Formats: sequence, C-alpha cells, structure tokens
Amino acid sequence: MEECLLIVPDVKGDDGVFDYMAQRKKVALEGEVFDSAIIVFSDYAPNEFCICITGHHVKADGLQTMRALYLLSDNLERDKNSSPFSKLKTPSLTNWIMILLTLPYSVFMNLSHYFERPFDRNCIKNHPHFMTGRLRARNALEISTEAARNLCKNQGFKLSELTAGLVSQTLSQYFEEKGEQARHVTVSLPVSMGNIDTNFGATAKLGNCFVSLSAYMPLDSDLTQATLKHRKSLSIFDNKLMVPGMYALIYLQNLLLSRHLVQGILREAGKKHSLLLSYIPGFLAPVHFAGGRARKVFGFGVGAGNMATAVLVMSTSEVMQLSVNSDESQIEDIDLFVRLLDKNIRKANIHIKK
Repeated sequence: MEECLLIVPDVKGDDGVFDYMAQRKKVALEGEVFDSAIIVFSDYAPNEFCICITGHHVKADGLQTMRALYLLSDNLERDKNSSPFSKLKTPSLTNWIMILLTLPYSVFMNLSHYFERPFDRNCIKNHPHFMTGRLRARNALEISTEAARNLCKNQGFKLSELTAGLVSQTLSQYFEEKGEQARHVTVSLPVSMGNIDTNFGATAKLGNCFVSLSAYMPLDSDLTQATLKHRKSLSIFDNKLMVPGMYALIYLQNLLLSRHLVQGILREAGKKHSLLLSYIPGFLAPVHFAGGRARKVFGFGVGAGNMATAVLVMSTSEVMQLSVNSDESQIEDIDLFVRLLDKNIRKANIHIKK
C-alpha cells in the first residue's frame, strides 16, 4: 500500500475562500505514481471540485494515472464493482506473436517514417537543446464534453482528432502572429497499449504501457481542414503492425540497453519534436472526491527533456480541459497562444457557457 497526500477543501472562511487541509490516504498501488500531492480545488459550487495532479510518464502512463486517481475517490468506498472507464481493445497473445515475428519489418517502417522529415526548427523549436528552465502553464476554456461529442458526431471526427485539430488551428495562427513560415510540426503522440484493470479490490501494479508516435501535423487556420489533414497524416499508422511494433522496439530498448543509452535516445527524440500532445480518456461517469463531484481534471507535465512543450487533454463526463505547458524558450507568449486557443474553442461553440 502506498501513501498519498490528498489536499482537500476544509472550511470556507468569512471571505468566502476555502481553507485547505492535508490528508494522508492509503492507496492499493505497487510503485509511486504521483510526484507530490493531489489537490482538490473548490472554485465552483460547494459540491463541485477541480482535481489537479502532477506526474511523469516514467512512473505511469495517462490511463494508469487516472486509475490511481480513481482509487482515491469516494466512489470506490461506495461501490467497488462500478467503473467509470471505457474498455480498450488490446493485442491478444496471437497478435503479439505475429508482432514479434514481423518486428524487423515494423522497425524498418517506423524508422523510415521517423526520418522522413528533418528535425523541427521553428519559433517554438528554435534550438535542439536550449531551455530557460522557466516553465509556464495555462488552462484553456472549459469544453463541454457533450457539445464536443455532438460536434464530432456531426463531422465524423473522434474526440482525439478534434483536440488535435484545435491545436493545429491554434499553432497556425500563432505562427502567423510570430512571422513563422513552417506549415508542419512534428508532434509526439502517446498511444496506450494497455487497459485499465477494473479489479479495484486488488493491489494495482502501475507503470508504463504506451508508445509515443511521431506525427507530422499539418497546420491550418480552419478547424475542419486542420482536423481532416491531421487524420490523413496519421493514415500510415493504419498498418496494424506499426504501433505495436514501435512499442515492442521501445520495450526491448529499455530491457536490453543501459539507462545512459536510453536517455540518449530520449534526447534525440526531444530534438525532433515541437510538442507533446497527450489525449487521456477520463471519467465517463461522475466521480466524487472529499464529498464533492469532480467537475474537471487537469495535469501538468512536459515531454522528454528538450521537448518542453505539452498540450494535455483530460476529461470528465461533463468537462474537457486543455492544459498548455511550455518552457519560455519555446512558446514565448503563452498568454497569446491560449487566447487564440480560447477563440477557436468559442468559434467551434463547444465551450461551457457561464
């Protein structure tokens, strides 16, 4: 059992602002997941909270982090048989045998794709290594999960494609403001190869079960065109051997190579990519913490070393939240970037009307 620090609202003062208290809570986990504390903010109605978490992919991927977060919720104490998560299709034993047998082919395909374009050089990736060390984070407008799903249904998009389209559209406008000519950026896209174990009565072994794909995202100031172009750019991964083949390659690297060599590979990957775009499917049903409902969840995180710009997308059954994190040397004007993102969310009419 691991012990986690949970900071929750306690008593609202005369000024209408909550005081907070720290609770230590035992979690049925093997291995540390959270870097520090999980903070439950009450800045909505008295029974609606915002959950803030910090962490890193070296400890657990997005899906397993959400599972760990759920283990701290009130829901688990009420009904251990319920689950707010969707099921993902994962490779069977037969699939894995085929993947390993065809590994040389899939490695060749992945490396050919990786070196298809030169390493990024643009106004948010103007140096392969340099960073100021001054990281900033901003949250975009709250998105209604229902409105976003309805838009996707009408347009024939997936939610992950829509969020990528918003990022492409915003980058296009930001580049124009900064006089940048580049019309593509290389994006690191984490893809989970696992599922969330819903046996909540047992101790969970958490860790990484994801592969990060290199995607060449075309930029377009029109949301529909940006989303369609991004989908087309990912068509190479329709080959069913590409993604699990890359996962098998990374697994073997971590198993057989020294930590020094693995770190060198990560630094090389960071030199190529402009940003990390991580879409984490969240809670499909209401989840409660400290006596109140989790209205939204957001996290802070960056990519590997010199890939210090990240857009993280997390959701509940009601609210999606896009969180932008960047080093000052990459997205220099993060306030402008988020204003453009907010404008595009409003234009798509998927924001939550206050």
